[in-house]
Amino acid sequence: MEIIDEEEVVEAQEQPDQHVDNKNRKRVKHPTEKKKGKRQKRSPAWAMFDDVPMEECLDNKARAKCKKCGIIYLCDTSYGTGNLLNHMQKCGRKDTGDVGQLILGQSEGSLLMRSPKFDLEKFRELVIAAILKHDLPFKFVEYEGLREIFQYISKDLKLPSRNTARADVLKLYKIEREKLKCLLISVPGRICLTSDLWSSIATDGYLALTAHFVDLDWKLQKKIRNFCLMPPPHTGVALSEKVYKLLNEWGIETKLFSLTLDNASNNDRFVEILKGQLKLKNAFLRNGDFFHIHCCAHILNLIVQDGPKEIDESIIKVRESIKNVRGSAARKLKFMECVAQVSLESRKGLQGDVPTRWNSTYLMLEGALYYRLAFVHLQLSDCNYNHCPFEEEYFSLILAIAVILDPRYKLQFVDWAYKNIYGVDSYEFKHVKDTLQSLFESYSENMSNIDPIATATLLTPRGYHGSPSVQ
Repeated sequence: MEIIDEEEVVEAQEQPDQHVDNKNRKRVKHPTEKKKGKRQKRSPAWAMFDDVPMEECLDNKARAKCKKCGIIYLCDTSYGTGNLLNHMQKCGRKDTGDVGQLILGQSEGSLLMRSPKFDLEKFRELVIAAILKHDLPFKFVEYEGLREIFQYISKDLKLPSRNTARADVLKLYKIEREKLKCLLISVPGRICLTSDLWSSIATDGYLALTAHFVDLDWKLQKKIRNFCLMPPPHTGVALSEKVYKLLNEWGIETKLFSLTLDNASNNDRFVEILKGQLKLKNAFLRNGDFFHIHCCAHILNLIVQDGPKEIDESIIKVRESIKNVRGSAARKLKFMECVAQVSLESRKGLQGDVPTRWNSTYLMLEGALYYRLAFVHLQLSDCNYNHCPFEEEYFSLILAIAVILDPRYKLQFVDWAYKNIYGVDSYEFKHVKDTLQSLFESYSENMSNIDPIATATLLTPRGYHGSPSVQ
């Protein structure tokens, strides 16, 4: 295929009055002679390529740019268009009707066509990664519908069996385990551990062990080192033997700084035995004074769990009310009708709680408080519903008084809360003030030497400069 060389002098059209320098045998163009146009590009490659302007070519060699992917090739006379034709066959973005090439990737929000080259090993790695990322069963690779999809893409594409997938996952686990082991050994500082026991639905016990450390780049890392079966009994002796064995497997038994556990009684014995074993290897700083850390989140959970016991009966009513509403589609529909009749929006969720998670109990009470009027209306319209909390059970009078006596909130906070719940000048807020005033008068009668200034400061809302009484 003949390609025009742009460096070559374009021959002029033959003119009857053209002049020739016989001495140098070079043709001299006549001043009025017109240039001849470029030859037509007949190569099919030019349907997919555009010329690159010569001013952009630093070596003055002609180049062409692919219209689809933007890659640039030399197309000088000495190169021809062979490389352009080869690129046409393998361009990742060329238009195609072949479903086998419609494997799309995503980059910066745009869809990209992947190369038609197929790597079976890479494909198996992606399948295993998908199983792990989405918590899929190993038999996922044997789903008939999935196999039909890949057979449609390519007849030669074979998915691995579930046994092969299982073997690949274990192989990947061993590789990642060795990487983590090398990382932990290379840590220049100490490693802090957290551990907890967990029970599955089948009541099988599992032990989780997590490492927290600062790596060589001074970044805080958190790595789950073990999540393994822990058969009963979960005594301190059994736990110490299990954890000590795991520490030896990872080779970090002499690099520990602390171990954080919850406040279960068996953990005290567990730490005592483990410390004795590690002291034999001289593994501690300051003889292990900082080794045992009590989990503050668990302590906070115990405190919060103890509080709702005072209103346990009310919480049970709310819990049963939500179970009643969510018991069937007909009950849900009836409750939504009650919500509409009391002019409430139904977008807020109404969810049950998990008794061992106090934050879920809070969310349950928050939703029930919003729909409290709907529950009252439901009780009037449904004789089978008898778990509706009383109005006074939603708000505790003694809790309101405790908030007032708290120097961070005082009466102003209760006033703001009751306005949002009951409206301005509500009977409920007036009842709180009257009760507080009565309580104040009772103390005043029994304490003749009470400081009036201190009392006024306690009962006056922040920012209020009026009379020092509750009124």
